[in-house]
Amino acid sequence: MSENKYTLYNLNVVEGESWYLSCFKNEDDPNFSPILQLRCSNYVDPWEDSSFHYHTISQEIFILLDGELWMIINDKPLTLRNRNILIVQPEVSHSIVGGRGKIRHLVFKIPHQEDEWILTKTKINYNKIRIDMTNKYFKANIDSSIGFFADLNKKKYQNRWLLGIGEALYKTKHLSLAYMDFKDKDDYIATNHKETYHYHLASTEWYFTIKGYQKLLVDNDEITIYPGYLLRIPEKTTHTLLLYSYPFEGITLRTPIIPEDKVILRED
Repeated sequence: MSENKYTLYNLNVVEGESWYLSCFKNEDDPNFSPILQLRCSNYVDPWEDSSFHYHTISQEIFILLDGELWMIINDKPLTLRNRNILIVQPEVSHSIVGGRGKIRHLVFKIPHQEDEWILTKTKINYNKIRIDMTNKYFKANIDSSIGFFADLNKKKYQNRWLLGIGEALYKTKHLSLAYMDFKDKDDYIATNHKETYHYHLASTEWYFTIKGYQKLLVDNDEITIYPGYLLRIPEKTTHTLLLYSYPFEGITLRTPIIPEDKVILRED
């Protein structure tokens, strides 16, 4: 169907906390990403944003894998812990004000090409908030117009599409996201999911492994995605999942969301 255009990224080598994929890189750079922007970290000390801000058109999706991040969403505190996911809608003011432990996280921003970062005039007492959050856990109380929060440790958020269209728990226009946590093969079989050899006409799929590994057939190549690795499969590239190791934990994304974009060549 296409030349081998897939890219396998090793996010384990990322140092500090920085934007890893972005449209602001050169187009011939393998880390150039026109729609989806990715920031990540590997066991770094907590930090604070330089200011309270919002984005004009972008959604931000925070996935905390280790540690604890302290955030302010529309002037309300929120504690993000291990295996928490948060989506913040455009024009919703927010800021990271600190945290606890060594932080390992992913942040996806979409769409980010024309997005503007807007400083708000709200005055935040960062010192007082940090003292409060050191002594207290602040649970999520987020209205759907502001965003979405999920504790991925809970069964109801596992092995399903969390963000996107159709049966996704939270509707989004630009990105779909599924979270998998299979304890064993029976756990996977219970989802009744049928793997297919397919491609997408105009959307890109991303496969990230947290625990275990997954093996895919991409064009004619078998690709193994180990923990901390991210596989990018562009549009019109044939692929199918071959197997998981167990226990397995991972995230799959697709962007942009386009109805009837999937072309199935066969069921495996």
